[in-house]
Amino acid sequence: MSSTVPIEQYWTTKEVAARLKCSKDSVKRWLGNGSLKKTKAGGNTLISETNLQDFLKRSTEKASLQRGVR
Repeated sequence: MSSTVPIEQYWTTKEVAARLKCSKDSVKRWLGNGSLKKTKAGGNTLISETNLQDFLKRSTEKASLQRGVR
């Protein structure tokens, strides 16, 4: 019996900025303050799809709470 491990997708700060339609500086700020988790590989900063989705979920929940929406 063979089991497969899903392959995690990783994005650069430039790619995340393009996906979120924001500046690289915004992505770097989120990385710097710990809002968005990063991985370092070969001197490059990478963001996993899992960490990006977690960040987006937390951001959406926070925005909803600030607007009084549940």
